[in-house]
Amino acid sequence: MCEPVSICMMVVSAATAIIAHEQQQKSADAQEKIIKDGYDRERNATMRQYQDQHQVAMEDQSELFRSSKHLENRLIAIGAESGLMGVSNDRLVAEAEQQSDRDAANIEANLTRGTAQANTLGLARQTQANTQLSGIRRPSALGTGLQIASGAVQSYGKYSSLKPPNTTTPQR
Repeated sequence: MCEPVSICMMVVSAATAIIAHEQQQKSADAQEKIIKDGYDRERNATMRQYQDQHQVAMEDQSELFRSSKHLENRLIAIGAESGLMGVSNDRLVAEAEQQSDRDAANIEANLTRGTAQANTLGLARQTQANTQLSGIRRPSALGTGLQIASGAVQSYGKYSSLKPPNTTTPQR
């Protein structure tokens, strides 16, 4: 049978192991929250970047369309005032339209490249967050149980070593 001191040492050892387990769990949860919050902020920034790029592209294409129509109408008006009509004037208008189409294609290509870049950056941020999350050390219930058992064995061992040996022989 164990002495009360030995039992008290076992209880203290078990309580210490449980408290350490809970503190490690809280620390791991706090690290996880920080990583997830950072990733959420970065994801929101990437979404804003997507939206901004699309907004700028829409504005650029709208401005391009307005200026293209304005140039086309100016060429038609100049042709009418100068008496230049027919194939020559049509050729100038067609060249202006082609230039406008090339500019629109450039705007679309820039948007596609910007979107791909933002997507790649978002994936990199997600991978980084996942790597950080996988690096969080979480306490093990089995490890805590083994700590408690080890503490109990050590307490009992100390109790046994301090207990005077039984020198009397049982009588028959």
